[in-house]
Parts: sequence; structure tokens; C-alpha cells
Amino acid sequence: MPQLTRNLGQLISIGALSLSFAVLVCLAVVFAGCTSSSSPADLHFLKVNLSDFPEINDIHLRRSIDLSGASSSITDGVTSVAGSVTEGMDSAASEASTAVESIATKASTAAGTAVSQASDALRTLAKELKSELPAYYTVGLWGYCEGNDTQVISCSRPSVSFTFNISGILRSASTEIGELVSTIDEKVLNGYYDVSRAVTSLYISGFVAATLTAVLGIRKTFFDGGSKLLIIFCVLSVALLMSAAIGVSVIYRLTTSAINTILGSFGASASLGGHMLAAAWLAVAFSIISLLAWLIRSCCCCCSN
Repeated sequence: MPQLTRNLGQLISIGALSLSFAVLVCLAVVFAGCTSSSSPADLHFLKVNLSDFPEINDIHLRRSIDLSGASSSITDGVTSVAGSVTEGMDSAASEASTAVESIATKASTAAGTAVSQASDALRTLAKELKSELPAYYTVGLWGYCEGNDTQVISCSRPSVSFTFNISGILRSASTEIGELVSTIDEKVLNGYYDVSRAVTSLYISGFVAATLTAVLGIRKTFFDGGSKLLIIFCVLSVALLMSAAIGVSVIYRLTTSAINTILGSFGASASLGGHMLAAAWLAVAFSIISLLAWLIRSCCCCCSN
């Protein structure tokens, strides 16, 4: 019977150790996303699609175009014709009627010209902005990448203090775009940057705890020692990784909602990265199951003694 208990405990240890290594594999997936142009394209927490941004018919973009020149042409035309009406009214009532018709015709022509000028300027502005922006941004734990319709073009340098500053990135491309995104930081994502850095710290700490859990698990499996320390680091790993997974899920869901709400009318859209979030939560699930397995293994040791 003691031999059977030891064999069962050994099998549980091997299973728990495998789960501990599975946690490290999931964390490696999370850490690998958006670190270089060779990183897998579908490994990201967030994707911002700018292929249709900005839409040229939006009224907010229309306000950014200077129509003073077109407006002055309307004013000058109406003023000139109004003078002729005054002179005509002194001559005869029929001439006044003709002058009024002339006012309507010239004013309509001037207004049409102004609209045409505004439309051309709007299209030119939209074309310039599109040429300065990538088709999309993808965001990972350490940095972000930008790409076109076929491939990743470039990525930012990985940093432990990385935060995805969508407002700053778009402002650097154009002052007109900066006006569109100026409300994101202030109204929707207040405190996002502090939370983002905290999540990175949690993941680093969780990775260290998971690594120590695996090392102590090897010791437990093959040398049968260090149960208390193993359980402590396993519990710590679960707590840190769960907190980190909750953090990234919340902040990137808020970011997605903010971008779709504020920039959606301009043609931009944002979506969560399913593969990366799945890896984050699988790390949590594996660490919890691993903890339960190590607890059972410890109970088996007590029973065998």
C-alpha cells in the first residue's frame, strides 16, 4: 500500500510539473507578441484598424479645412450684385426684378464653387493623412507594431515601461488627427498608463514565481523535498498571473471601447486579440490546476509517512 501511494504521488508530481512548464510556455507566448517584425502577426492584445481612417465625409474633418477663401468669394459676389440691385431700383422696377434674379444665380454659383473647393480640400487632406498612417497597429505587452495590408512593417523597441499611447502616436502623424483623439486620454482612459505598467510588473513577477515553481517541482518530483516552499511559490504564481490577466483584459477592453466610440465615426476600429488573451488565461488555468496537483501530492506524502 505505501508503494502504491508513492507511485501515485510520483504520477501526480509528473503531471503537476508538466502543468508548471505549460504555464511557462503560455507566458512565453504572451511575452513574444509584438516584439519584432518577425513576431507572429496574430499575437497581440489589441489591434487598431486604420485602413478606412479618416473618412472624408465626416463633419469634424470638414471643420478642419479653411473655407475663408471660398466664403469670401460668396460675400464679394453678393455684395457686388447687391450694388447693382440698388442702382437698378432707382431706374425701374423691372430692372430690380432682373437684378434680384442675378443675385440668386451668382450666389448659387459662388456657393457651389465653395462646396467644390471644400470637397477637394477634404479629399486632399484625407489622402495625405492616409499616406502618413499604417493600415493597422497591434499592441503587445512590451511594445506595438504597425503594418500594411500584407505584412508587419516595423515594431517599437520592447520596454518594461511600455504603454500604448494612441493619442500621442496619431498626434505625431498630424495635428488634424490630434484634434480628433484629444479626448481619449482625458475622458475615457484616465489612469490607464499606471495600470499598464503595473500589469507588466505583475507578469514579470509571475514569470519569476512560475519559474521557481517549476524548479522546485523538479526537486519535488525527483528528490522528494521542499513541499512548503513549492506550495508558497505556486500560490504566489497563481495570484500574480491572475491579477495580470484580469488587468490586461480590463485595460484593453476599455481601450477597444474607447477607440470604437471616439474614432469609430472616422473609420477606425479596434478589436481584442483572442490568441494572446487565451494564452494569458491558459497560464492562469494551468497554474491553478498545478497548485491543486501539488497540494494533492503533498497530501499523498503525508499519508505515505
